[in-house]
Amino acid sequence: MNIHRLLLLLPLSAGLPLAAADLDVVLTGFRHTDGQVLVGVATAAASFPSSPQFNTTAVIDASTRTAKAHFTGLPAGAVAVSVIHDRNRDGKLGTNFLGIPTEPVGASNNAKGRMGPPAFADAQIELRDGTNEVRIVMGAAK
Repeated sequence: MNIHRLLLLLPLSAGLPLAAADLDVVLTGFRHTDGQVLVGVATAAASFPSSPQFNTTAVIDASTRTAKAHFTGLPAGAVAVSVIHDRNRDGKLGTNFLGIPTEPVGASNNAKGRMGPPAFADAQIELRDGTNEVRIVMGAAK
C-alpha cells in the first residue's frame, strides 16, 4: 500500500468525522431586546446544556425580535443546541436561589426540562454534511 492510500485511510482509522456541517440557528419569541444571546452546540450529553463544545453570541433584531447564529465546521451527527438570553450580559444563565432560570432559555426541538434542563436526547438533532438549520422559540424565564 502506498503512502497516499494510507494517508487517506488515516481519518477512518482514527474515528474522526469526515463530513463537516454548518448550522444556522434561527431564534424567535424574544420578549425583550436587551442583553446578548449565548448559543452553544453540544456533541455529547455530558456537555449539554451547560458546557457546549462550540459557542457563539447573537444579536437580537429589535424590529423583529429574532436572532440568528451561524456555526461552521461542526462534525456531522447528533448535536443539541442550547440558548440563553443573557439580559444582564454577565456571560452566564441567571438563576434564583432554587436554581430556576431568571433569564429566558431555549433548546433545539424546543425541548423543555422537568425539574431541570432538557435532556440531550430530547434536544438532539442530526446534522448532515452541508448547511443545516434549526429554529428555536425562546421560553420565558420562570
